[in-house]
Amino acid sequence: MRKLVTTSFRTVFFIIILFVIANQLFSQWYPQTSPVASKLNKVYFADSLQGWIVGDDGIILHTIDGGITWIIQNSNTSYNLLNMAFTSKDTGWIVGGGDYNYGGILLHTTDGGSNWDTVFTDSVYYTGISFSSSLNGWVLPHWTICDSLIRTTDGGLTWQKQFLYPGYLLSGGNSRINIFFLDSLHGWIVSQRGAPMSLGCDIYRTSDGGASWTIYIYEIQRLNKVIFTDLSHGWICGVSNGPSGIILFSHDAGATWSPIYPGGNYSNFSDITFVDNIHGWVVSTNGYILVSEDGGMNWDLQYDENLGLNGIYILPGGGKGWVVGDNGTILSTVNGGFPVSIPTSKQRHDIAFYPNPADTKVTVIFPYGTQKTTVNIYNQIGQKITSYNQTKSIIDVSSITPGIYIIEFIGDGKLTLDKIAIQ
Repeated sequence: MRKLVTTSFRTVFFIIILFVIANQLFSQWYPQTSPVASKLNKVYFADSLQGWIVGDDGIILHTIDGGITWIIQNSNTSYNLLNMAFTSKDTGWIVGGGDYNYGGILLHTTDGGSNWDTVFTDSVYYTGISFSSSLNGWVLPHWTICDSLIRTTDGGLTWQKQFLYPGYLLSGGNSRINIFFLDSLHGWIVSQRGAPMSLGCDIYRTSDGGASWTIYIYEIQRLNKVIFTDLSHGWICGVSNGPSGIILFSHDAGATWSPIYPGGNYSNFSDITFVDNIHGWVVSTNGYILVSEDGGMNWDLQYDENLGLNGIYILPGGGKGWVVGDNGTILSTVNGGFPVSIPTSKQRHDIAFYPNPADTKVTVIFPYGTQKTTVNIYNQIGQKITSYNQTKSIIDVSSITPGIYIIEFIGDGKLTLDKIAIQ
C-alpha cells in the first residue's frame, strides 16, 4: 500500500489516462433494480423522474425517482400489457390482451396509476395505442379479421369504430401492430398481413384523422414500430425475410419507404425512437442497442448482452433513457448511452480512482501528503448516498445499488467531481 501511495505523479497520470480510455470503451447503459421477473414490454417517462413500465401478467411498474426504485401498481388484470400512452403525468392508457385469440383490454388512470380502471374488454387482442392530444386517441386490434380501429375524440368518454380498408386483415401471424399519430390529422399504422391475404406488411397513413387511409405494401416478414418526428421524417423497425433486423425510413410523410440493414447479428428490432431528425435508438430482441447520429443512415452498437429487449424511451434532448426487456430487465442511461465525457472544469488530474465501472471496491489515489480527505457519492438527482472519511485508499461500494453516480473528492479543501458506474 505504501508503494501505491508514493507512486510518482507520472504514474498517477498514466493511470488516469488508462481510466479515461477504459471509460470510453464501456457502454453507458446500466441495470436498474426490478421488482418482477416477468417480460417487460414498453416504458414511458413523463419527465426525468416519473415513469411507467408495462409487461406480461398484468405488470405495471411506476417510479418517481428516475428508476432508482420501482413499485408495482395494481392493474386488476392478468392480461399481458403491451403498450401505453400518457397525455399528462396523471392521465394514461394501457392496452393488452390474454392471448392472440383470447380477448383484449383497455385500462385508464387519472391519478398517475394509483388506480387503474378497465374501460372495456373485447374478444379482440389490443397491441397498439396512440394519443395525439388529451382528446384524440386510437386503439388497434391484433389477431382478427378486422377492418377497423377504435377512436375517441373526447378524451375517452366515448369510443367509436373507425374503418380502414374493407377486406384487409388489420394484422396476422404474430406481428405486433403499432400506431402513431403526430397530431389530430396525421397518423401511421404498421401491420403484418395473414391468410387469406398474401404475406407481407401493410403501412397505412392518413392525413385526415383516419377518415381515409392509403396503403403502402412492403414485402417483409414483420414490422413492429413506427415513429415520426415531423410531417416528413419517419422510421419503422422490424425483421426482414432473412431474418435479420431492418429499419425503414421515409422523408416524404410515408408515401415511400427505403430500407436500411445495419448488419450484425440483429435478429429482430422490437422498438425504435428518435428525439429529433438526427438522433435515434433501436433495440433488438436478442440484446442489442444501436444508436444513429445521422437520421438513421448509419447505426453504431452501444450495448450487447444476451437479453431480450422489447422497449425503449429516450427523453427529449437525448439524455436520460430507459430500456426494458425479458425477465424483468430494466436498463438506464443518463447521457443517451454514449461514453462518459469528463468535465475538465471540475476535475483535478492529481486524483485517480479505479476500477470504473466498480463492483464491490474502489481504489482512490490522492496526491501524496494530502490531509483531511473525504469521498462522497451522490445519485443522479443529487442525493448523497454515502460518505467516507478517507483514511484508507480502498472504499467499499458493495452496498450501493447498481447505477450511475457522481463521486466527489475533497482533499485539503480542494474539490473534484467525476462519474462512476457501480454494477
